[in-house]
Amino acid sequence: MYVDIHAHLDLVKNLDKVIQRAKSKGITKIITSGLETTTNKKALEIANKYDIVQASLSLFPRSVLRSENFKHWDYDIESEKEFIIQNKNKIVAIGETGLDYHWTGKKQEQIELFNKVIELSEDLNKPLIVHCRDAEKDVFEILKTTSKKDIVIHCYTGPLKLALDTNYFFSIPPAIVRMKNFQELARNIPLNKLLTETDSPFQSPLKHLRNEPCFVPKTIAKISELKKVDLERVRKVIYYNAIKLF
Repeated sequence: MYVDIHAHLDLVKNLDKVIQRAKSKGITKIITSGLETTTNKKALEIANKYDIVQASLSLFPRSVLRSENFKHWDYDIESEKEFIIQNKNKIVAIGETGLDYHWTGKKQEQIELFNKVIELSEDLNKPLIVHCRDAEKDVFEILKTTSKKDIVIHCYTGPLKLALDTNYFFSIPPAIVRMKNFQELARNIPLNKLLTETDSPFQSPLKHLRNEPCFVPKTIAKISELKKVDLERVRKVIYYNAIKLF
């Protein structure tokens, strides 16, 4: 059995077939993440339709800053927070959120919203799924201010030393088979702090192939190879990590 703790199934084509392929490979849980108003609603719809899918809702600063749904910044953010609170029993996590200085400027606005989402995850007692790109130092400094332990850093590509100085979970995508930064991360992070994700349809094992949850076993196989640990032990530990957290 395998778990995909982070995907964007609203962007995946032929979803019925994708779910069938996932089940055929032993995937028992997929968490599809919302980013703002539109994708949050879509995540709930998809989770309601498929028995192995659960939803994670959030306010991702990069997406919020680009969205037409947040023209009235404070009011619209509070409105979406209230929507998430109303649906708290239908979700397993808050995310994806975090900071992205690669694609988006407005650092102060991003930081302000990130802090609001962290507070929301504390209030709802839900795990937090975090994105950080070219913003690793700021993300980790902000996360130090929370007492939360159930934090997942997804698709981390920053400095390895910064990751090793934390005690967070790190989720690894199938792109590990071709990307050295994910390989180094998986080699050095303790097995009891690793999770599997796909970030579907992104982070595929093959550069020009759309990713999907059925590729999770490829991640497990690569982690087993890198850590020189029995494949079945790697699968069981990472599966247990996910089930315990979500």
